[in-house]
Amino acid sequence: MKLRVIIVDDHVVFREGLRSLLLLGPDIEVVAEAEDGSSALRLTEELLPDIVLMDLTMPGMNGIEATRQIVSNNGKVRVLVLSMESDRSFVVAALKAGASGYLLKESAFAEVTAAIRGNRICAPRLPISSSRNTCNGTPMRRLRLAEG
Repeated sequence: MKLRVIIVDDHVVFREGLRSLLLLGPDIEVVAEAEDGSSALRLTEELLPDIVLMDLTMPGMNGIEATRQIVSNNGKVRVLVLSMESDRSFVVAALKAGASGYLLKESAFAEVTAAIRGNRICAPRLPISSSRNTCNGTPMRRLRLAEG
């Protein structure tokens, strides 16, 4: 069964490019795209994807608030943040809002697909403890993506 994904980003070229790359994989299906948090919330409620790839800084409802509402409304939908924001405050806010993981947009495509599949949930360029047991101070066991 394919993993159903919604891409949320305010930049059309980014959404289209990511969609094109994701469609190359046999186990991932992009079911929708959204340009802001409000659209993401509506589409998530309608389509019930497995994963929402969420940008943080968008006009209107931002990605942190959208993540909070998506996770609150449907705990089975996983939100994976894909953002250019590397500041610890963004990472912590996203994880507290319920994000299952956090990757930077500078991540390699292989890292993004691994995160979608549940294999990596914290970007290697984000502050990670030397023990590899935490991502920005949050225990990794709390961040693991559930097996679908």
